[in-house]
Amino acid sequence: MGLIFKNPTTLEVFLLKKMLFSIFILAFVLSGCDLGNYSARISGNNSNMGSPQQNAGNKTDSMNAADQAESLLPPLTVLDIKQKYDSPKQTTLMPLYNVEHDKKFKFRFNCNMTDLFFYENVVTVHTDQRALPESKIGTFNYLEDYNADKSVLVVEPSFAVLTSEETGRDFETSWGYAPIYYLRVNYDLDASERTELEKPIIIPFTIKSELQAPHVRYEIDADGRFKLVWDEVKGAEKYNVYNVYSSGNKEPLPGPEQGYKHAFPGRVGTVTNTEFQDFYLDGNDGLQYGQYQGKLGQKAITAQNFIVNGQYYVTAVKDGAESNFGPPVDAMELSNSLPTFLVNNEIYYMDYKTAKDLPKTTKVYTIDETVLTRSILYDPEHIEEKESYVLIPFKVEGTLLSGKAMVSSLDKKDLEVLRQGNTVNDNPQSSKEGFIQIESFSAHGPGPEVPTIIRNSFFRSKIDEDELIDAQRRNTKQVVEKGNQESVPQTDPANPVPVHADSAVEEYLALHLMAASQKISLKAFPETQNFEVLYDTVDKVIYQNPLILDVKSYGYDYRSLTLHINYSDSKSNIKKKQEEIIAEATRLVKWIIKDGASEDDKRKAIYDYLNDHTRYDDAALANVEQYGFKKFDARFNDSFNTYGILVKKIGVCASYASAYKLLSDLAGLESIVITGTLDNVPHTWNKVKINNEWLNVDPTNNETNSGIPYWLFDSNDETAQDMQFVINDKYWIDYDMKQFAGKTNSHDYYISHGLQMDSMEQFHDKLTESIQQGNPKLFVRFDDPIDEPAMLDTLIEVYSGFPPDIHENAVYTIYDNYLIVSH
Repeated sequence: MGLIFKNPTTLEVFLLKKMLFSIFILAFVLSGCDLGNYSARISGNNSNMGSPQQNAGNKTDSMNAADQAESLLPPLTVLDIKQKYDSPKQTTLMPLYNVEHDKKFKFRFNCNMTDLFFYENVVTVHTDQRALPESKIGTFNYLEDYNADKSVLVVEPSFAVLTSEETGRDFETSWGYAPIYYLRVNYDLDASERTELEKPIIIPFTIKSELQAPHVRYEIDADGRFKLVWDEVKGAEKYNVYNVYSSGNKEPLPGPEQGYKHAFPGRVGTVTNTEFQDFYLDGNDGLQYGQYQGKLGQKAITAQNFIVNGQYYVTAVKDGAESNFGPPVDAMELSNSLPTFLVNNEIYYMDYKTAKDLPKTTKVYTIDETVLTRSILYDPEHIEEKESYVLIPFKVEGTLLSGKAMVSSLDKKDLEVLRQGNTVNDNPQSSKEGFIQIESFSAHGPGPEVPTIIRNSFFRSKIDEDELIDAQRRNTKQVVEKGNQESVPQTDPANPVPVHADSAVEEYLALHLMAASQKISLKAFPETQNFEVLYDTVDKVIYQNPLILDVKSYGYDYRSLTLHINYSDSKSNIKKKQEEIIAEATRLVKWIIKDGASEDDKRKAIYDYLNDHTRYDDAALANVEQYGFKKFDARFNDSFNTYGILVKKIGVCASYASAYKLLSDLAGLESIVITGTLDNVPHTWNKVKINNEWLNVDPTNNETNSGIPYWLFDSNDETAQDMQFVINDKYWIDYDMKQFAGKTNSHDYYISHGLQMDSMEQFHDKLTESIQQGNPKLFVRFDDPIDEPAMLDTLIEVYSGFPPDIHENAVYTIYDNYLIVSH
């Protein structure tokens, strides 16, 4: 039916406009459109989400029985979850994106603030998400009109951070080049009398740049080489690499938590590609070449990772315009695992009489001067025969350090020994790793086209720059209220597996991810709408909830405030796998945990079960190695999630760690999943809580998989570091990671079972006792690297006291500080 108006009055015109507006809104509702997201869709701009194939591989499934059962539960909203956590009044506003580098912020108070002598603490600016005093940076605060009844406080920059002569922004009138800043409002803006807030209001903001900041990360190859890599930035002509140098290799550098105090980046290189490794700037990719002196005249690689130091930043450059800095790569966190030099260079210059005299191990410095013991690998196929000596090429295992050892004579028997593997005691089995970090496919920060305020309404009026804070306060309230009403997937009430979450937003994300949601709105959670908080929170939720399966990648759309998730399996298959996981985990805990078992007994029972009934997927490891630990073929999908080890009984370290956590959860034990590297290869393991400390357990490298029982079991952080376990920051919120320190070593399996040897005399007694008790094998760990000649003398002395049928079949194996003797 049509509507006809003839000669409308002013009132009729108003009613007509109102009716047309209602029809317009109704059309959107009937078409399923979301007004809050309409401008993002109509623009078709996905530049802040990264991959345009964000939903590739996801499948739409019809409602199954579990879905129908869930639909019968009372609806759950975001507000319900917030109330469960007794969430306080909203204290974080949505971020202000792309403000000018010299932006002056105005805060309108509903009271007079002139009785304050100093204004610098009314509103402060920080570079860390918690806005603690340590991260405060310099500002100039003053009142706009000292005679006004209601004060307007102006906050402007007075001390730029992360800037230098290289970067160009004015030191005194610019905020600088930091990835993100946080305004902290310490007084109530609405109170009629000056009132200090119990919990301050936090407002993140970013500085506008013509180019996206590169998303920088590091890689360490099998030879211990350190390299910076980043994603290509659209429009960039080149990239500048900056370094904040540390004068002491063991001293942490000031980062966002300290307001980047005294951190003045200096440019160390410019490249047109998306990686950088030539830190020494010698044209040899950062390798220092030394030459033998005298008759040898042979080149050797004598140093690597040379002058790798401190923190590294990368910016994108075009037509002289330079992007902001992204988060730094901190080499200091890796300083005890990056080899540099041999502790001494005798092997380069010594004249060995025979091949038997060649050393089997050598000591290597790392960049913080930690000393590592590494095997020397000789190459008998490329020996150079000279007139009075031979040169045998060698390489230090796990490094690129190499050269040629001089031997006076070399007979065929010695050569055969070298061909068989340098020594008669090869490592039992190499350690098992194989972990793929879940990557974000979106840009690390908003692009220059993202508006300063992401509005909830389709109808957008121009915002007065002087009222930016007030506008964002109103906007945040509207967006959050809308987000609070959104529905949330629910778990089956009969599911015994707990949801691991420390906040409403973590539980909200966990429920969505367990339900394999492909789009997750973040309207209700302004605190996650900046990239630093978002990535930490998502990673923590994924790694600490074993029923979250098959997350392939994720990305954030800054315009629609939506998190997009890619899965490597369909929603229906994920749900089926979750049901099988729960059933098997419940069965196992009832079987392996005995009534009245202590926590120590429970931890050992879980570890022993995984050792006795599961195995490492070597084919999956080979597959992921083929892709540089960045992806794997679909047929190995389950080997990287909880389902692999728990149900199929085969998987890699990611599957072992999540299975260990799930069984610990159901057994009432506290544990977390840890991410990092082992021998510079991506790896994941666990930490368990014992007497308020968090000690390391590696369920993957058990006796079945590595040849060494309880290799890392209830061990402290120092022991883990000595064994080349290096923790990264992917598994938890950065500022909470310190709570997981483990110092006590009395619970360590080798110490608590009397298998830690501090001398050959102690080893002599332990081996004698073991043989007398009829044990076919003895595993021990030495405090220091094993002195092989002394150890052999001890073996001969002990076995000489026993019948020939025992010592004739005796063999030994050395792995780092571990010794395995069997007979």
